[in-house]
Amino acid sequence: MEGISLGRGGLVMLAVQIEGGTLFRYRFGDAEFDEARFELQVGGASVEVQPKPLALLAMLLRTPGEVVTSEEILQSVWKYQNTGDLETNVIGTALTKLRSALGKDARRIVNLPRVGYRFEGRVERVVVGHTLSSGLALESGMAVPMRPNFVLQELLSRTKYSEVWRARHAKTEEVRIYKFSPAGERLLSLKREATLYRLLHDALGERPDIVRVIDWNFAEAPFFLECEDGGQDLRMWADAGSRLRGLSLEARIALFLQIADAVSAAHSVGVLHKDLKPDNVLVAALGTGWQVRLTDFGSGQLLEPGRLEDLGITQLGFTMTQGIGSDATTGTLLYLAPELTRGETPTIQSDVYALGLLLYQLVIGDMRRPLVPGWQREVADELLQQDIAAATDGNPNHRLNSVGELANALRRMPERRAELASRRALEQAAQQAQEALKRARARLPWVIAALASMAIGLMVSSWLYVQSRQAYLTAEAQRMRAEAINKFLNDDLLGAADTSGPDGQHDPTVRELLARAAGRLEGRFGNDPVTKASVDLAIGQAYFGLSDYSSAETFQKRGVAGLAGSRAAADDDTIAAMYALARTLGVEGRFAETGDTLARADAAAGERLHEASKLSLLAAWSRGNYFAIRMQPEQALPHFEEAERIRAQTLAEDDIWLLRSRGALAWCYVRLGRNDEAIAVLKGLLAPKYSLENIGITDWQKVHVQYALALTNLSRFDEAEVALKDSLRQVQQVLGQDNYVTGLVWNYLGTVYQNAAKWDAAIDAQTRAYAIMRQSVGEQAQATLGVASELAISKYLSGRTGEALPMLEAVHTALAAKLGEDAALTEDAAFYLASALTGLGRQDEASGLLEKLRAESLNSVDPGIDWAQRIAGLKGMILMRQGKPAQGRPLLEDAVAHLTQEKAPAWVLDPLRAMLGAEGDATVVSSR
Repeated sequence: MEGISLGRGGLVMLAVQIEGGTLFRYRFGDAEFDEARFELQVGGASVEVQPKPLALLAMLLRTPGEVVTSEEILQSVWKYQNTGDLETNVIGTALTKLRSALGKDARRIVNLPRVGYRFEGRVERVVVGHTLSSGLALESGMAVPMRPNFVLQELLSRTKYSEVWRARHAKTEEVRIYKFSPAGERLLSLKREATLYRLLHDALGERPDIVRVIDWNFAEAPFFLECEDGGQDLRMWADAGSRLRGLSLEARIALFLQIADAVSAAHSVGVLHKDLKPDNVLVAALGTGWQVRLTDFGSGQLLEPGRLEDLGITQLGFTMTQGIGSDATTGTLLYLAPELTRGETPTIQSDVYALGLLLYQLVIGDMRRPLVPGWQREVADELLQQDIAAATDGNPNHRLNSVGELANALRRMPERRAELASRRALEQAAQQAQEALKRARARLPWVIAALASMAIGLMVSSWLYVQSRQAYLTAEAQRMRAEAINKFLNDDLLGAADTSGPDGQHDPTVRELLARAAGRLEGRFGNDPVTKASVDLAIGQAYFGLSDYSSAETFQKRGVAGLAGSRAAADDDTIAAMYALARTLGVEGRFAETGDTLARADAAAGERLHEASKLSLLAAWSRGNYFAIRMQPEQALPHFEEAERIRAQTLAEDDIWLLRSRGALAWCYVRLGRNDEAIAVLKGLLAPKYSLENIGITDWQKVHVQYALALTNLSRFDEAEVALKDSLRQVQQVLGQDNYVTGLVWNYLGTVYQNAAKWDAAIDAQTRAYAIMRQSVGEQAQATLGVASELAISKYLSGRTGEALPMLEAVHTALAAKLGEDAALTEDAAFYLASALTGLGRQDEASGLLEKLRAESLNSVDPGIDWAQRIAGLKGMILMRQGKPAQGRPLLEDAVAHLTQEKAPAWVLDPLRAMLGAEGDATVVSSR
């Protein structure tokens, strides 16, 4: 036995030079490594270590005390020349695994930064075997060991531990390929390849695209696999006579699809290849074309090792851990996915990455070219750029999910090119639309801004819907469709905005322009019901944005009916349109029809509601809106919470949906009196990334309004006023003075003044709001009635009972007819009507109204102060006025005590206290 040591002063020379063909068993500390068996023992027990870390250990043990550079390690262990991040990742990962296996002896491996590594300390070794300098005693013309009828003809490849030969049968001329190994790591690889081939064969049968393994010998050296001859490897085939460069792009893609189909088949039975590269793709002539065959699963891995046991296959070449999580860095570094160089577990996406690189090389006609920054310049086809990028994304979570997904995209290339042409036509339409807008902008600034937004939405929604159904259309049909949409947008919609043109009107409104364009739909799309339906929906959405809910409903119903009649009744787009219709019906206060529409949409969605998707998100959000419009925050909250959960899974990067979803949660918190929670959520939504420019006015103002209302509930009136005035200024600037949304913000500002007892300011703001709402959505719309109720309440609270009473009576009657007597807004109006009637001595009428009120319903409208106590206080006043102090006084006293404890403002408490002190006239007021 020989001793090698490294003293404190430096390196002690080796006693005996290591010869290239000698195999050793090394001993150091508690560890022993057998180079022939490729086995590591620590403390007398075998330790399972993956092949690459063991190969690294063998290299360090061959020259203990000497520095081995990182470049030498990469070239020897990973057969790779380049250095850089890959060096740090793969060597570092292998060393981590090796040190973990060695335990306390791991300290012997020393890292010399930016230089390399060395093994320190005493090492003992004994010879356990020999190999020839070529690795095996094989020569051309020899008979294959144990296969005397086959004669070795050509050495195809040679490594330190293996050789691959082409051999020919002496009589039949049949050609076979033999992969030889004397022992060590390569033997494990041969055994693994045999095991995986058996699984592939038993599960898939004979396939022309996977090289057949005919037999193997693992009984005595030299060990080998016996395989069919699959042809030349892809790199050699490509170079011969410039074959690859002579193929058309379509032919190159067809060649790649053969490779992809073979890999996809292996994945389907749980086998990862893990070493996809040109050397492992063989090409042979087949008729007038080429047959691709995938070979060398020696680095492969099982996703489900239990399949071997199910099929009765012995796990040759696998340790217990290798079957599940084999060496992540096994394979060729150029084709190795980035996550594998970091030691992460191989996945299907790892093979997808390698295939993406192969696709790139095939497309550019160079099987040696690495994928480096700027590679897109060499790929002229925009869609192929997208496919290669999606397959080779550095983040596996953003990479294509499967090989089949990549193959399907390539097979759909003609349809996708036609879709791209259609999209280009729409982009041209958008450009022309911008020109029309420029000509009219000077005359109609805000109208044109609104029209531009609506037109762009029209184009996008039409395109997104239509493109999902274009697979069955010819390129000519798609061109005609794009042209029709183009003419509709430019001639029918935007042409009317150009007042200088022959069709231009004098100062047209957005509604006039939209109505004019809508009247021409039949002429443009009479023979294309799918596109007409999608444009109907887009126009309906535009009308919704204009607060013209009746027109929105008309077009949305037409769109839903059109889609349902075009073999698309249960697809995602049709169901999404139904949810949009339900929202419109809800805003109109038609709750029974809203519920029916939601039920039909849910039924059509079926099991898809149980999957995390854009559709299930829309369903949950629509349900929440249904209850929110009815002012039922407790019922709305679980639906909005579900929507937020789905959004986080499916649209985590979508800022608009994040704002919309969390804003809805904040709305519930505000109306449930959970103001601190509301402010915590809303403050996050006030960040610069959610600016008006990035989000759009509708969603932006909702967040700012809810923030102001939460501040109001916390009696932070000055801050709330500042926030709402800022919102009002932005809304007026973008949407105009008389827009529906502008009216809403005026009303919310009035609510702040109302709670701050600034009665004149409240009445002024709400009067403005009422005028705008009457003009924009009509006098009997739910929103208009809600504003009228607030205005009447402010007049009553300011002492103008004579003006307030008829307004309260009219609003209460209208709300009861439209929403029902048990609706929260109806009950809110009823409370103040009862208060006014009490002050005028009409106690019996007031008592009748009061009996129907529910505190939980009223809390959803105004969670500022406990409604149960407000109702009790008013009831006590009525009883006192009816001459029943024994019953009324206890109610009053209890209400005053509770409201005092809640720190209710003086203007809430003083009238109640006054009634306790005297039976004179008093008015019950309430925090809003």
